[in-house]
Amino acid sequence: MALVSAQSVYLPPENVQKFNKEVADFFVQKALKEKAEKKLQIFCLDKAFGFMFDEENLKTAANWIYNSKIEINGESIDAEMTEDQKYCVLKNYYSCTHFINAEEKALMEKANTEDKSATAQKCE
Repeated sequence: MALVSAQSVYLPPENVQKFNKEVADFFVQKALKEKAEKKLQIFCLDKAFGFMFDEENLKTAANWIYNSKIEINGESIDAEMTEDQKYCVLKNYYSCTHFINAEEKALMEKANTEDKSATAQKCE
């Protein structure tokens, strides 16, 4: 919560995008370092997804969905994306202006292939 507050209260609007990318990158790298703690990896990924709004990070997260594994700097980690994390990526992917409709639909289809949750059904 403190990072979100700092972002909305203290940062000039022109710095928000850079801040979001740096925070997402930090938590992704932290997830990679915590190899022995799967729960901590999932926590770090949760935090990262909350700040993933840039094209580069969203492409990376989309690849995790497509490949059904999380790979950071060429290394796979044990944690798997939760359905809520996939939904967060989808939501941010759809709101990003860098992707075309066909890419968005393909990612949603892949993410919802195995997900039968209420959240997934709302997306369809």
